[in-house]
Amino acid sequence: MDAARRAAENAGIAGKTRFEQHDLGVSIPDGKFDLVTAMFLHSPGRFDRVSVLQRAANSVAAGGLLLIGAHGSRAPWSWAGPDTIYPTAEDELTDLDLNPSEWDRVFVGPLERTANGPDGQVAVVIDTVIAVERRISEPRI
Repeated sequence: MDAARRAAENAGIAGKTRFEQHDLGVSIPDGKFDLVTAMFLHSPGRFDRVSVLQRAANSVAAGGLLLIGAHGSRAPWSWAGPDTIYPTAEDELTDLDLNPSEWDRVFVGPLERTANGPDGQVAVVIDTVIAVERRISEPRI
């Protein structure tokens, strides 16, 4: 967190940022936020990832964005087993059980990218992305 604080100071936004450390299985930051992200929230340990992401969604303010990036495929150097099954973005969105009358889809789907491994390996991988915006009022037409 020290590096993040220094970066915020160097960018002149230290007074507009807050850094906290949480065990996401137990707590998340209090409040409502304009942007809530969960990037590659995967672990070889067991935890209730869906509950964590649902709590994260609950902390998105009206007009705010929930952005989730996840592995959609396995890189050859991954700690995950070769038989690992990765849910699609649509499956993950369904698991979140967000009320569709409260959210607009910005993007839900796979994205392909070139990844670089720790020993210089290169592989094309798939990421799944969920970007949804909490409505301020009536649905868009």
